[in-house]
Amino acid sequence: MLNKKTTNEEKKYAVLAYMGADTYTKLFDRISPEQDPNDLTFDEIVAKVKDFTQPDANKWAARIAFRKLVQTSGEPLLDFESRLRKMSIDCNWPDTEKQLSLIEQFIAGLTDRHTKQALMVKCKDKTKFSEVFACADEIRKAQKATSSTQPTSNPDVEVNALRMQQKRRFPARNQAPRQTASSSLKCYRCGNPNHLAPKCPHINSRCDTCGVVGHLASACRKKRFQQNFLEECPANFMTTAVDRDPIIMQVRIHGKRIDMELDTGCALSTMPYYKLRQESSRIINYKKTTSG
Repeated sequence: MLNKKTTNEEKKYAVLAYMGADTYTKLFDRISPEQDPNDLTFDEIVAKVKDFTQPDANKWAARIAFRKLVQTSGEPLLDFESRLRKMSIDCNWPDTEKQLSLIEQFIAGLTDRHTKQALMVKCKDKTKFSEVFACADEIRKAQKATSSTQPTSNPDVEVNALRMQQKRRFPARNQAPRQTASSSLKCYRCGNPNHLAPKCPHINSRCDTCGVVGHLASACRKKRFQQNFLEECPANFMTTAVDRDPIIMQVRIHGKRIDMELDTGCALSTMPYYKLRQESSRIINYKKTTSG
């Protein structure tokens, strides 16, 4: 459109007509009330529009962003080099400082540790970024050629070794392994190390701790995780229970359930003598049965 205009006056009105309402408003706000967009020349309009559409890059912000550049996972060296050169343009470094900054950030941002170490040794005296990059490219090619010549392992040997290990580690079901002095295997139903669970005589016994059939209380796993919690009650919440019925709970004593009164302030669990005599025969008979 502007190429068809021959004079700057025609170009000025063409720019004002096609710049858009948003750009025109910003231009008007920047020069009013001293000037009007129609009073500016073509070159003045172009210069003022560039001021707010293409501001000059801040060299300090550009240098901070440059120092954060690192090679991403799987990124080729050539792409990483291109990003570094592009980001260094707005840093406004002198030529010598620019070369050293490129070399420093290139080595620091490499993901391959061996390439980074090799460059620190081979390129310690180099001052041109192109020379350091060429050295890094040679190292990468050498690593690629070396990895392609490495002998491959025999997969059949690895599979056979894994299968043999599985056979030694996992015996057949219901087959008790040979017990040795250093063996730590024991029956999880009763804790006896002389047999395993399939041969345990307590397979139908009921646990006194959790009530589940299949193991004894001495080998119960749930008792490890039992926790008792005490909560302090403020004095203003305390009430007398003279006119209330006692709270009765069933307590299991040697597998037998006995009704007892709940007293949260009592440090010991007690039982009247006559109640003990009533229940003693049940408890004694149970102990004789289980012990036999």
